Amino acid sequence: MIHGFKVFCVKHTEGERYADENSFDFELYAVLGDVNSDDDINSSDALLTLQHTTGLRFLETEQMILADVTSDGTVNSSDALKILQFATGIISDF
Repeated sequence: MIHGFKVFCVKHTEGERYADENSFDFELYAVLGDVNSDDDINSSDALLTLQHTTGLRFLETEQMILADVTSDGTVNSSDALKILQFATGIISDF
């Protein structure tokens, strides 16, 4: 472990896994899928994501990171679907 080094990452991402596997101190600053940052992943997050994909709303940079639950570097309807599936209990992780 490197003294004084801390990884800041989004929960349920490679950053969290890397820090944990390599015994780095880390701090979670957001939860993947919680696009509106209200500490709950629900249909509102899926709606924001879908609105972004159709051009009805534009997400801020951090929201884009949180909305990309498929981790493919883009935010699209597949991300909105996964968020909704998570919110309704159909899937348990991204």
